[in-house]
Amino acid sequence: MLRRTPPASWVPMVFGGVGVLVLADWALGMLAPRPAARMLYLIVSGFGPLLGSGFWLIASERFDPHTAKKVFGQVAGAGTLGGLLGGLGAAWLPAIADVGAMLPWVAGLSLTGAWLIRRLAASPGPRGEHDPVPSTSAPSGLRVLGETPYLRNLAALVLLGTIAATFVDQAFKTQVKTTLGDGSSLGSFFSLYYAALSLITFAIQTGASRLVLEKLGLAFATGTPALTFLIGGTGALVMPGFNSLLLMDAGETVSRASTYRAGYELLYTPMTPRDKRAVKSIIDVGADRTGDIVGAGITRQLLWIPQPNQTTVLVVLAMACAGLALFVASRLTRGYVRALEEGLLGRRVELDLSDVDDLTTRATLMRTLQKSQAATSGRTPEREVGPPERQSIAAVGIADLERIVALHSKDREAVRRVLGSDKGPSATVVPHVIPLLASDELNQECMRALRLVAEEHLGELIDALVDPHQPFVIRRRLAQVFSACTSQRSADALLVGLDDLRFEVRYRIARSLLAIIEKNPAVRFDPARIFALVNR
Repeated sequence: MLRRTPPASWVPMVFGGVGVLVLADWALGMLAPRPAARMLYLIVSGFGPLLGSGFWLIASERFDPHTAKKVFGQVAGAGTLGGLLGGLGAAWLPAIADVGAMLPWVAGLSLTGAWLIRRLAASPGPRGEHDPVPSTSAPSGLRVLGETPYLRNLAALVLLGTIAATFVDQAFKTQVKTTLGDGSSLGSFFSLYYAALSLITFAIQTGASRLVLEKLGLAFATGTPALTFLIGGTGALVMPGFNSLLLMDAGETVSRASTYRAGYELLYTPMTPRDKRAVKSIIDVGADRTGDIVGAGITRQLLWIPQPNQTTVLVVLAMACAGLALFVASRLTRGYVRALEEGLLGRRVELDLSDVDDLTTRATLMRTLQKSQAATSGRTPEREVGPPERQSIAAVGIADLERIVALHSKDREAVRRVLGSDKGPSATVVPHVIPLLASDELNQECMRALRLVAEEHLGELIDALVDPHQPFVIRRRLAQVFSACTSQRSADALLVGLDDLRFEVRYRIARSLLAIIEKNPAVRFDPARIFALVNR
């Protein structure tokens, strides 16, 4: 059902539905507290992962990569701040009122969330459209999962991690209840505990997550929760008790919300938005909830074991699942790299090095750029042309108007006839050729046509190259046009483009400069300026 319904429709509806259900649960709690408590647990654990997955899906579709890189950090920080404020509020409110008094606040926040997510969903996507992915075109998520091996490993990692977390959660909360007893002390402890975790998570989000991705790669980042279980489990077996279980649970919770989440979302990079929409909820929610079911089922069969042996068994089982999860995480990289290379070479995925933090994706992008350059360098026509033939102003105007009309038509053969002219486009026609560089079908013909007149219309082409409002795909391809140039003037003009914010534009400009030098060794550059650009 979610595959056929855009997230912009169902996510706000679920947020609002949760608010209504929590209000109903609050009313039920006044009459029957025990059923209300169970209902609340089902609402939170049933809808929570769905809302989280849906929110990030909408956010990833609404922001282009450059904006997302800035905004997502702010969103994560706001979420951590919300966790801190919620924890402090939950510790304070029961002191002056009943525990159930928190439920109207939860309902109000959920309804506010429905309104805010609806506003976010209504904003245009990265290309200006309001629903970047037609819902009717979404494939089966299970089929995407079956056709993409590394996604199956990702689902297995989520499953094993959740099973391990279920075992540790049972052991930790049993130990807390044994240590603190029943009553309000439990509520106060957990409220302050989660507030403290939010502070620690924020510190790691800002100080360590990016460093882990840059230096150690995706596999390590996604394996950090399992690693904390193995280290914390060893400590809990050597020094059993409340403190060791608290550290084990806290370490997994913090790493999952920081380094793991940073790497996990990046693993969807090779996917088109259409496939991502189809499969993400299956992994985020399906694999996660299945892990809860399996973990809870096994835990239930172990409740007959007396304490402290029960806790020991749960810790050992969690460590076993964590060991398997680390093995699965180590296998993620190869499949991810293969899928990312195929997506980049097939232009299904558009990435820029300045968007990339992690070591794995950065290395793959560099390798793919080299492959792409090698594949296209043999098809680069580099011709010198003489001055255009003299024609009357009226004749040129009528002919150019016909060419412009043809370029804007849907007749691909007419477009190719204009682009295939041996004379190249005139000054009037050049601005109408440049936007066609965005076409995967016509970009080679466009580059050939513009190379024929690159020296003549250097100023206009450079203006388009350095215009930040030009789409990235056009600037990236336009940079290759200048490989046909030979003059000092063209080389000097190209240097301006080396200040571009997008790595691939700078990369292709540098390749064009190299081509100019190879054809004309007399071209000279200021070494100080070049080294300043390289260092920058």
